[in-house]
Amino acid sequence: MVQGTTTTTLFHGKEYRMCYSPDPGAGIIENGIHISLHKWVGDPNQPLKEDLGNFYSAGYDPLFYAHHANIDRMWNLWKTKLPLPHCDFKDTDWLGSSFLFYDENANLVRARVGDCIDTKTLGYDYKDVDLKWLENECGSTRKTIGKAKNPLPATRNAFPLVLDKLVRVDVPVTKKSRNVVGEEDDGEQVVILQDIQLERDSSVKFDVCINVTDDKKTIGPGHPEFVGSFTNIPHGHHHHGSKLNTQLSLSISNAFKGLQLEDEAKVVVTLVPKEGEGLVSVGNIKMDHIRD
Repeated sequence: MVQGTTTTTLFHGKEYRMCYSPDPGAGIIENGIHISLHKWVGDPNQPLKEDLGNFYSAGYDPLFYAHHANIDRMWNLWKTKLPLPHCDFKDTDWLGSSFLFYDENANLVRARVGDCIDTKTLGYDYKDVDLKWLENECGSTRKTIGKAKNPLPATRNAFPLVLDKLVRVDVPVTKKSRNVVGEEDDGEQVVILQDIQLERDSSVKFDVCINVTDDKKTIGPGHPEFVGSFTNIPHGHHHHGSKLNTQLSLSISNAFKGLQLEDEAKVVVTLVPKEGEGLVSVGNIKMDHIRD
């Protein structure tokens, strides 16, 4: 939630629009802490996996509601507490989108997104508490740790990549994609994984890192080389045999600054399978500069 979420699409994900891609790409909140907790609570040893770790059955678990209330709280924190100014989508299509629910009297009611983005208008707010993690995260992710030594070389540069093992890929740094650090705009330097394909019923996770220098070092969220993860939870029997084709955009602005990579002609992107080895492929990887 802290690293690389200065743009709305990186936080929330790409827009869903009729006649466009049905899976345009989830944001950091979805691919990160949201699905991670679903996976952590869901029991992989259950034969039917009808728990929080399965998309269609997650709502049967009472923890589902506490979990999603906390995701709502993180949305609130992202808008009000993180150092950079953040805001929701302002597109009228998004604000006017509506959903039908049954209320406590079994009457069908329509709720619009624009009526729900300010919790105070809904009659509730979140307690203002000391956020030590926020101070630590924002401090550590923006420090310069010094020029990294030569990264480990690429292992494959032909696409598509089937992630049956760790893969390292050379990715060029284009003029447009290096156009971020030090500029006064609201953009982000990003690495984009395109044409990610897997079965919707697959339980998959892989991490994304850049310019790793030690193959014996476990890279995680506390390291500047780590830029994010892709995750998927099974979608249940309703989607059996259905293919998911999507993409992932991750900010690397802080990593570039911390590793002093601004003048590099290329970076080495490392994909580390954590779950579901061999069940997901990536069609291409590129760098870009985006802003809302």
